[in-house]
Amino acid sequence: MARILLDCALSIVIAAPVALFAQTTADPLTTANAPAGVGFKSVADALAALKARPGAKISVSQPDAWTIITEQGGSVVWSFTPTTHPAHPAVVRRSIVVGEDGVPRIEMASLCQGERASCNRLMKDFRDLTERSSRAMRERMKSADETKQQ
Repeated sequence: MARILLDCALSIVIAAPVALFAQTTADPLTTANAPAGVGFKSVADALAALKARPGAKISVSQPDAWTIITEQGGSVVWSFTPTTHPAHPAVVRRSIVVGEDGVPRIEMASLCQGERASCNRLMKDFRDLTERSSRAMRERMKSADETKQQ
């Protein structure tokens, strides 16, 4: 069951770069002066380092031009805002983590060097997407369990 959840999680995160599911741990908004959340001092540093990382898959969403970098293995996805986004420059890192209970969840961290209100809105948008996707995933898993029991 945990493997099915993890496979579903990976497919959702990869297939829909801004759609998330399961439980979310949203780190407090990280600013340019506090890189601990994503491990880089600037969004530009993160983008350059991740583009050079072996096994990283880089894509640009259409039509909104988000740069999406999926680390090898697919359990970590980085979403970089396009230049037209109000929070730009910003990055949100989402990691699929399997908890001690065997249930996968998404942990998020961000680095936003844009205007504070826009950065707060960006994280709210990601949390909202996570909640909507979480509900859909729970329904899918419930249906799969019911089918399996028949």
